[in-house]
Amino acid sequence: MDLAKYIMAVQQAYAGNTVGPITPELAKQMLEVHHDVWGLGPELEQREQGLIFTHGGKNKGFSNRFEAYVEKGEGMVLMSNGDSASTVFGELRIAISEHYGWDFLRSKKITAITLPEARAKQLEGLYAYEKDHQFKMKITRDGTRFNVLDMARDNLMAFVATEEDTLIELEGGADVTIETNDKGEITAVIWRGLYRFERI
Repeated sequence: MDLAKYIMAVQQAYAGNTVGPITPELAKQMLEVHHDVWGLGPELEQREQGLIFTHGGKNKGFSNRFEAYVEKGEGMVLMSNGDSASTVFGELRIAISEHYGWDFLRSKKITAITLPEARAKQLEGLYAYEKDHQFKMKITRDGTRFNVLDMARDNLMAFVATEEDTLIELEGGADVTIETNDKGEITAVIWRGLYRFERI
């Protein structure tokens, strides 16, 4: 599988062994944070067991994601012939991590709350990434759950409120913080503390 070969080539190059076009110098540049949580290509995150690099993507009818440790020589590749694979991917990431003792993703217990009706109603709507408005998300309600549609990737995620200003994704555990102005009006949502989407 090409993605697995790519992961192994990056890991080996980072360890000092050139693999094809990926040199140790290039691997170190790729796996250094250049913007927010991004290296040159993959997303980076420091975990207890070491630095991981990851990326996901999709084409019409197909979804994929990989996660790997930079220095441990271990990782996983997930591929699906479906557009809505995030739920399955979340469960697989937890199961595989628990089986191998990895810390890519762990299940966690949350306590959902019901937002006040006015806050819940106001939260619904369209939001655009403040640095590039072509990236939009749409929030709708389904009972006490909130569906967040990543319109750029056509990816639908389910969230619940755990506090009046916090939503948690049910599959992956990502958090969304609700931003309000001094009048209590919702002005933006902030994805994982990194990406601010303005209400439009």
